[in-house]
Amino acid sequence: GTLHPPAEPQPRSRLCLSSTRLEALPSSFGHLPTLHTLRLCYNPNLAALPESFGYLPALRTLHLHHNPRLAALPESFGYLPALHTLQLRNNPDLAALPESFGRLP
Repeated sequence: GTLHPPAEPQPRSRLCLSSTRLEALPSSFGHLPTLHTLRLCYNPNLAALPESFGYLPALRTLHLHHNPRLAALPESFGYLPALHTLQLRNNPDLAALPESFGRLP
């Protein structure tokens, strides 16, 4: 299924969307300014992330592994200024990283 944002977004510091059979994230997903830990793994139907994903200013830890259909990361991915830990293994369809990836801290 598709994740739909709540009518009134609540501040989140951690979010676990693992093993949810998620197919897509909403385009507004990047509007979580306090999110610092995201677990987005073991989602066999997740094929892409929205461009807004790269606008999570506080994101420090990202678990983005075991998503077999994930084929691309948005160009904005390289603009995660606080990213410290990234787990990106076992995504067999992910053949390349965006050019902006080299800008990560």
